[in-house]
Amino acid sequence: MILKRPLTAAFFLPEGFYEIGHLSCCIDGLLRRLLVRDLYFYFRKRAAATKARRISIKYFTDYQGESPSDLRVLENHANNQFQVPIYFMVTGVLAIQQGAVGFVIAGLATVFVLSRLVHTYIHLGSNHVLRRAGAYFVGFLSVTGIWLCLLLSLWLQRPI
Repeated sequence: MILKRPLTAAFFLPEGFYEIGHLSCCIDGLLRRLLVRDLYFYFRKRAAATKARRISIKYFTDYQGESPSDLRVLENHANNQFQVPIYFMVTGVLAIQQGAVGFVIAGLATVFVLSRLVHTYIHLGSNHVLRRAGAYFVGFLSVTGIWLCLLLSLWLQRPI
């Protein structure tokens, strides 16, 4: 059997939609929309706490002093979104730019996105520390795997 297109993740996409980068951009756009939605939710929670006088407006000038527990969880969650996900975005851009994206890298990227969704669900829900740490660790391992696959792809001169 002779394939007209290389067997990569793009093989299963419709004709004219060859580049996995297009799919990655769509996923990135969706994740950005979710982040904006989360930040809007975060702002509304802060505004409600201020209006209910659970926290002073002066707290937000230098973030010193006590804040309610539910707002601290939201602050930590928002801060957490700018740690490993930044490495994921840099790795993804490098992999797309180098043409290294194949099934393995696309699969690891999917695992990372799912782990972040699970992490968010746990962090803003039950906040069970061991489960949350497990979701975080799965995401960290998937980004590490993407980096290793990217290096291997560059060495082998083909997508992984």
